[in-house]
Amino acid sequence: MMKLVVAGLAATTVGAAALWATAAGAASPAFSDQECPEATPKVLAVQALTTASEPVAIYAVAKAAADVYDVCAQRKLSDQDVEPGAHYAFTREAQFGVLAARALIAQKKIDDARRELQHDRALAADVAAWRASTHGADPNVRVQSDTPYSRFHLTAQAVVDAANAELKQLDAPASPPAAASPHPNG
Repeated sequence: MMKLVVAGLAATTVGAAALWATAAGAASPAFSDQECPEATPKVLAVQALTTASEPVAIYAVAKAAADVYDVCAQRKLSDQDVEPGAHYAFTREAQFGVLAARALIAQKKIDDARRELQHDRALAADVAAWRASTHGADPNVRVQSDTPYSRFHLTAQAVVDAANAELKQLDAPASPPAAASPHPNG
């Protein structure tokens, strides 16, 4: 189970770096979130996790990162910065939320993990499904997109897919124990 959490950490960290590079325009050796500067120390804390990190620690650090991106998303929404601002922050929140959910699974907190995954899936699905045409007519909403979709459409869809995969595993019936052979010698 620990390998699953660590694999999730690696995928989330790589995805997070790619997402940030998309938002910032270029990758940098030292992570610094220009869209949500308050998230920088939280992301660095996630990046500092190792394969030896306990699921409890992974959960705490990932959840803290998700929470700070939620605060940033709310700020972006209050500034009417839907695209790219709020979409970036919501996608990041969902990414780190999936990592937190994986850590909950490793801790066998299945109901909490399911709630987290459902929340993160919904956030990412909203970004993935967003269309510029639905908001372009409102002069109070800032939309800066060169495509009909959010700049974070593909990343958000990847988060939806990851959450769906985790939920599918949680909902899969447990494998029945191997049946005893009817013959005494196997």
